[in-house]
Amino acid sequence: MRSHVAFIREDACIGCTKCIAVCPTDAIVGASSQAHTVVSALCIACDLCLPPCPVNCIDLIERPDDAEKLSGAKAKVQIQSRLKRLAKEEEEKQLKEAALRQKTPEERKAEIAAAIMRKHDEQNKH
Repeated sequence: MRSHVAFIREDACIGCTKCIAVCPTDAIVGASSQAHTVVSALCIACDLCLPPCPVNCIDLIERPDDAEKLSGAKAKVQIQSRLKRLAKEEEEKQLKEAALRQKTPEERKAEIAAAIMRKHDEQNKH
């Protein structure tokens, strides 16, 4: 394990989530259009988050002396957990797409119209 950790300069972060998508240990947290941060205990300093950052706001810094370090075995478990989560998300996406393909165009139009009506009703309540 390296003695470095990724650090995101939050004042420069645009919240694009590109770093989150490539982090193998899910060490980067944040929401779209919000500044992200690194959970240093999960960071393995793999450098994968650096190239996709469009604003170059990620640096590798010396791991603080008091920062917990993820062991190799724990890093492997963290990576495997992430891969399982991504596989499950992909499977759910595939199931939703398959279900959508089974519907007729009329059924899809009716669902869209119902969603628009719900949104309209919601806005009128406030």
